[in-house]
Order: sequence, then C-alpha cells, then structure tokens
Amino acid sequence: MRFRHENQECRRMNSERDMKVHTDQKRIIMGVILTLMCLFLCAGGVMGCVSVLQNGHRLNSITPDSLRQTMDDILSWQYEEYGVSDAQELLDAIYAKRAENGTVQTYVTGLYGVMPDYNYTSYIMSLQQAVIEEGLGDMALQKSAVTLTAMGAEVPLTEGRLSETIGTQGFMSCLYGLLVMDGTEEQGTAGAWTREALIAEILSGQLSDGGFAVMGAEGDVDVTAMTLQVLAPHYQNALKNVQGPWAGVQNMPAGEDEDRLIDAVERALAFLSERQLETGDYESRGIPNAESTSQVILALCALGRDAWSDEAFIKNGVTLSDGLSRYRNVDGGFAHTVGTASNDMTSSQVFAALSALERREQQKSFLFDFMHDERLPISTDHEAGQQETAEPEDAGPDGRTEASTRKADVFSGMNLRWALLLLILAVDCGYLAYLCFARKYHRRRLCGIVLVTLLAVSAVWLVRIQTKEDYRRKGQESHGGNRITVSVEINCDTVAGSRDYLPADGVIMAETEISVSEGASAFDALKEAARIYGIPIEYEGTAAGDEFAYIEGISYLYEYDFGELSGWVFVVNGEAPDTGCGSYRVAEGDKIGWYYTTELGRDIITESHGTDGT
Repeated sequence: MRFRHENQECRRMNSERDMKVHTDQKRIIMGVILTLMCLFLCAGGVMGCVSVLQNGHRLNSITPDSLRQTMDDILSWQYEEYGVSDAQELLDAIYAKRAENGTVQTYVTGLYGVMPDYNYTSYIMSLQQAVIEEGLGDMALQKSAVTLTAMGAEVPLTEGRLSETIGTQGFMSCLYGLLVMDGTEEQGTAGAWTREALIAEILSGQLSDGGFAVMGAEGDVDVTAMTLQVLAPHYQNALKNVQGPWAGVQNMPAGEDEDRLIDAVERALAFLSERQLETGDYESRGIPNAESTSQVILALCALGRDAWSDEAFIKNGVTLSDGLSRYRNVDGGFAHTVGTASNDMTSSQVFAALSALERREQQKSFLFDFMHDERLPISTDHEAGQQETAEPEDAGPDGRTEASTRKADVFSGMNLRWALLLLILAVDCGYLAYLCFARKYHRRRLCGIVLVTLLAVSAVWLVRIQTKEDYRRKGQESHGGNRITVSVEINCDTVAGSRDYLPADGVIMAETEISVSEGASAFDALKEAARIYGIPIEYEGTAAGDEFAYIEGISYLYEYDFGELSGWVFVVNGEAPDTGCGSYRVAEGDKIGWYYTTELGRDIITESHGTDGT
C-alpha cells in the first residue's frame, strides 16, 4: 500500500512539474511575442513623432511615379473634409452645389483632365445653369466658360455675350478672354477683338523685368505664370512658323508678331527662373507659398517643358516638385505655407498642377490648350443625369481606384496623436512582457493596465495638442490679458446696392470701437467685431495661430463675386499693410478698415477710406 501511495505521489509531482514547465513555456512565448510587439509599436511611434515634429508634416517629394497617388491623397482629404465616400459623390453632392466657385472649378478641371470617366453631368448642368441665370460678373463668367470648354461641354450664352467681357476688368480679363476666344470662336474673332489684337494687348503689359503684373512696375510670379499658360499654344504655333518645315504656312500670328511673341515668352521664362527660390518653390509678396509654385508648374506644362529636368528650374539640385512637396501634409492636402493646415484654395491649384503633369506624362495636351485639344464633348441632356454613374476604370466598389486605397508609406497618414497612441501601446506590451518573464502575470494587474491605458488614451485623444506658437497666440486672445481698444469699419461702397442683400450706402458696420487682447491681429479684431454684432465671415488658412488667415467673405459678400480682381482688403490708419491680416499686430487706437474692392484695391476711394488708391 505504501509503495502504491508513493507511486501516486510521484506521478502527481511529475504532473505538476510538467504543467509548470508547460506554463513557463507559454509565458516565455507570450513574453517574446509581447516584446516583439513592443519593439514594433515603439519604432512606429518614434518614427511617427520624428516625421511630425521634425519634418513639419511633410511627405516624400513628388515624382512622376507618385503623381496619381498624390492626387488621390488630395481627393481623400476632400472626402474627409466634406464627409463623402468617393469622387463621384464629391462631384454630385458638393461640387455641383458650388459649381461657379473658382476653387471648385479648379478642382473639377484638374479632375476631368486625368479622370474623365466619372459622370460630370450634374456638375456641368449646375454650372451651365449659373451661367444662364446671368448673375455672374464678367470675370466669373469667363472662368466658367473656360471650365465648361475644358470639359468639352457647351457654354450656354447668347452670341456676343462672352466677347463683351474681354478687357472689361483689366489685364486678367484679357487673359481669360483669349482662352474664351480659343475655346469658343472658330474664326479667331470675338466682337471688336481678334486673336492678334488680343495677343498684342497682352504682350504690351510685359514689364522691364520680363514679368507681367496686374498693377505695379514689378513682375508678379503668379500673373506671369498664368500669362504663359494662355500664350503657350500661340507661342508653339509661332515656333513652328519660324523654325518648322512649314515655316510661313501658318499665319496666326505672323511676321514680326511671331518674333515678338517668342521673345516675350522667353523673357517671361527667364523672369520665372530668376525668381525661383533655393528651396525650389516661389514666393508672392515675400511669402513662399504652394500656389505660386503650382502656377509655374502649370506654365511649364503648357509650354511642353519638363518640370523635373528643366535646368532653368533646378536650383542646386532642387526641383520644382521638391519645392511643391514642402507644402504637402500627412492628411493628403496641401498648405498655403509650410507647416500650416491644408486648405481648399491651395490644394485645388496643386491638384490642377499635378493633373497637368500627369497629362504631360501621358503625352496629352495642356488643360487649357483648346487649339491642340482632343477632348470629346460631354452630353448634357437632362436624361443623362439619371444614367447609372460611370466609375473610373479599375475602380473599386466605393468608386476609388486601387491607388487611392493605399498610402505613400507606412506612416503617411500619421499625426502626433496616433504616434503617441502607438507609444502608449508599446509601453503596455513592454510591461506585459516583463510580467510574463518575471512570473508576476495575473488578472488584477491586467485590469489595472487596461484602466491606465484607457485613461492615457483619453488624455491623448481629448487634450488639445498645439505648438508653442499656438499656445502663445491663444493666450493673447484670452480675456485675462491686457486689453487695448481699436476701431473697426466694414464697407462695400464700391458695389453698394448692386444686389438686394447689399446695403444701399455700402456700410456693413460703421466705425466702431472694439476691445481686443494686447498683441491681437487685425484678423482677431475683425473676428471680435463679427462675434459681437453677428456679422457672418468666412476665412481660410487659419493654422499657426491664425497667422495665415485669408478673408473669403464678409456678410455674404465674397471674393470674385464682382470679377477676378474683387475681394476684401484691409487698411490700418489709412495705409495698406504689406503683411497679412493674421500677422499684422494692432496697437492701441488703431483704425482698421475692411473694404471690398473690384480692382485689387485701386478703386478704394481716397477721401473716405484714407488710402492712396494704389
């Protein structure tokens, strides 16, 4: 009996030993797995933080192979911004409702340039209706006509209506007028204008530095680039006449006019080359920005030049695409200035530039080259709006192409919060691995880890994460700081009474004293006045403490409502500052005037507004 009892005891001990060994093996395996997870998550979190904090939210440089991916990322950002699932819904539910908006038109033109297989019927019909209603100003009408023409759609206007818009609002209406003439007039005439005369009028605006500008004696990068885009097909024809085997056969323009056109374009290109920064991008009014860079890329594409290899546009090995990539954010959009939030206006122009680059890679004509165009007309029958939505080739069930479902790299969609969350999970895995190796793992500790993790995740997700500049700027706006008094006036007498919702005398808000924090900007003063008196305002570019704020509309009066040169400008103590409203710091007693202009500030009356009219 004792022998049997000893055998049973031995078997029990052996079983316990085997179970312990088995349990130890599981703990070791689990510890190894958790350790590997900890290392992987930690690496991801560190790389994410480095990417966000040190690289200023920028991704890799744009290359020919990544063009479509970059465009898809911009669209994905748009989907997120407007709460839609794909480009078709964006066209039908969002863009069609704002068809006459300039930013939307830029997006749609770029989209149609490389993705024509979507159903654009709803958008086209909306834009055509806006044109028919005749509520658009001359410049807005010209741009709408160009957009419709770029999509191969009919411009529903009475004969002569478009020709009446040419030259009515200065230089820009001549540029768009030439595009209108190229796209809609078979004989090369529009009212009193011929192509030759209009080209001569545009060339007469070239300045001594080789650039073009709406006003002033110094060339403007954006205006010069836009001028080259418009002149490009005529320049190419002139080169054929002068240099090609059929020299002298074509006669538009002819003779001395051809030489003048070629010389003007080459001088303008030299001007743009000289103005390129060492970082590959361009600046406007002293501020490097993505829009100017995009316009230069569009100009090169229009002229058939390679934006990646053209030596005139490479500075110390840095290309235009490198310069544009500086403004690319991890959310897919592009920022006006480096390190700021993505915004619609900037992203739309970048999108058009990328579309032009993609079309050049595919050996297709430029977006606005209507003289060498292969676009097919689009049906605008009302029945077409009821047809089944056309999806792009190789599109998935959500309407996106395969490229739009992938990211440029593992960390392309990461922001600081996600990086911190990865680090929290890495700490959890590391602690659990320690418990496994130390044989201290049990359920109570697991519950404690889960609770602490939830608190940490909540803190990271809910607490506002902002830069030092953001914190300082917001602190200045608090009511606890020193206060100063300034006066704010909002006036639109340049268009007073021209529409039902505009005041007859142009006074939206008479000169009124406003209390703001010491160190506040002109933009802060406007926001405070709008808050107190219930005046609606719309603005963009408000990252980095609102430093790059741009006023789009006040009291339902928006930029471009009265032409391409119309919009809101601000004046302080009778002078127009040389900086933006978000970065201009006001002082005690300053008088800040917000005025609506239709001629880029030249029409603001000196006596009433205190400006010099320049």
